[in-house]
Amino acid sequence: MADPRSTTTPVRKKTKSRTRTRLMFRDIPGRPDHRECIECSKIVSRNLDTLRRHIKSDHPDKVTTPPKPPTLTSGKRKRAFSANPVPYECYDVDSDEEVPVWTTDDTKEAHTLLAQAMLECALPFAIVEHPAIVALFRKHNPSYTLPCTKTLSSTYLDTVFDTTESRVKKQLTNTQVALSVDESSDGAGDPIAHVVAIPPSGVPFLLEEIPHYTEQHTAENLLENISECSEKLAQLKTTVTGLINDNENKSLLLRQKFHEKFANTIVYTPGDPPHAAQKVFQDIVESDEFKAVNSNATFVADKFKNTRLKQFLKQELDIENFRWSSNMPVITRWGTHLKMYQTLEKYREEMESVLRNDLAKPYIHADLSTIIFNGQFWIDLTKLISTVKPIANAITNLEGDSCISNVHKTWKELQDFYSPTNPSSSISETTKRFVLAKLNERWNLIQDPIHTTSYLLDPRFRHLPCGKQFQTNGIKAIVNMVEDSKKEAIRVDLSKFRRCEFPFEEKAELTENPILFWQELSTTDEGKALAAIALSLLQFPQSSAAVERSFSALRRVHTWQRASLGREKLAKMIYVYVNCASLRRANKL
Repeated sequence: MADPRSTTTPVRKKTKSRTRTRLMFRDIPGRPDHRECIECSKIVSRNLDTLRRHIKSDHPDKVTTPPKPPTLTSGKRKRAFSANPVPYECYDVDSDEEVPVWTTDDTKEAHTLLAQAMLECALPFAIVEHPAIVALFRKHNPSYTLPCTKTLSSTYLDTVFDTTESRVKKQLTNTQVALSVDESSDGAGDPIAHVVAIPPSGVPFLLEEIPHYTEQHTAENLLENISECSEKLAQLKTTVTGLINDNENKSLLLRQKFHEKFANTIVYTPGDPPHAAQKVFQDIVESDEFKAVNSNATFVADKFKNTRLKQFLKQELDIENFRWSSNMPVITRWGTHLKMYQTLEKYREEMESVLRNDLAKPYIHADLSTIIFNGQFWIDLTKLISTVKPIANAITNLEGDSCISNVHKTWKELQDFYSPTNPSSSISETTKRFVLAKLNERWNLIQDPIHTTSYLLDPRFRHLPCGKQFQTNGIKAIVNMVEDSKKEAIRVDLSKFRRCEFPFEEKAELTENPILFWQELSTTDEGKALAAIALSLLQFPQSSAAVERSFSALRRVHTWQRASLGREKLAKMIYVYVNCASLRRANKL
């Protein structure tokens, strides 16, 4: 009885090399069933096997050794692979070039590069068993056999991980870093935390992914994991200058315990400034002045997102590009309302033309016409846009990767814009006073000494005016960061820095990058002490965007096809995916 597994053996079809084989024969007029050999003019049958036998017997020099059949794996991949045999050529009559045969070291290097490329691009390892990919590599070099998925996900995943880890350690050796920690959930819904190290270059590196069980999801457990990361960094002679934690519930407890464990460090909650700006945005649109226009604008946007109305406009009115509906943003936070307002204002004429069409009346809410044809609605909407636009821009700015000194600068610009003495603003004085009061109220709640000190030590902002009381408080906070014996020297250096005196004079090529400015001064005797303080503050980012990007990477790597992937392998894949991108960015710098 025949072995049923024998059906999995790939069968080489007779038609695989017919094109190149028939290039050696020409057609004979009046004899469609025969061909004439170009080399010897012999007439043979047009049957493909006959043509091949003629080439082998009479012209053996035109025949090349066919490549070996593709190496198969086991399981479902084997059956799927055998159902689609790889098309490869048996005869290469047009080229006499010899194909180089790779050594074992060449093959291992190729395997490693392939695994690294797949990990950096978050490609599934099963792609190496796709017939088209196998055919592509055999076309390039028939002597190269692709590794199987098991080899890639074990041996070469470990190889690439070890290489990436050594490169990351080299970037973090003998420097000072700020640790950024945030929490989220993985594809299975289990809580996890990512610890990211931010060196003075500003390029973040993922140190560790910390899985938690529900009973371990506490501030004490998180601090224990952070301490382990700090000990690993200590082995690299790397100093931890502070902790960035965006979890408001655990921030106070972490702040206290982190200070107890690590002296002379800073704990900062970056989510406060953008959250405060969103609260100001919310206070504006929910105020008595703008509450009605915001409600009407939201109502119009929701009604024009109606699926039945879209379908009617496309089929009945032949409007293919219903742009103002497709451009309506998803309201995820208060800042995104601005785009909705601007979209309504931009496509006002198109919406009015739809409302005037009698065929569209069954699909349109009766109150839409009342709102859209009301001129006062559009006047109030324009006023609302001009009022909240600076706030929305500030929210986007505060959620970026800029230095922490940018927080005070952004908030100061908002306060100046809404000041009643600002003549360039078209907003009424009543509205300005209302918004300014809300800005001052929120700033008093979120203001942190690190905002003041980093702003005063940023060479980009030292020429900008600041209040006397603000400067006094900032200088006092900076001086208190050092020992008593060094306080007077720091005060003198800080005064020289603010007046741009030696050695803190202007340097055009360095002033725009505060980290480079202070790194150069850290090598001199005069500004070394103040430079150490400045670098420990200015390396803090203003947000936790670096950790959020690592969670986005987790969603790209941990897809539903990899739901059963082990935690250890998944952590290594995310580590390689995130840090290889950071290493490329660091090399450009």
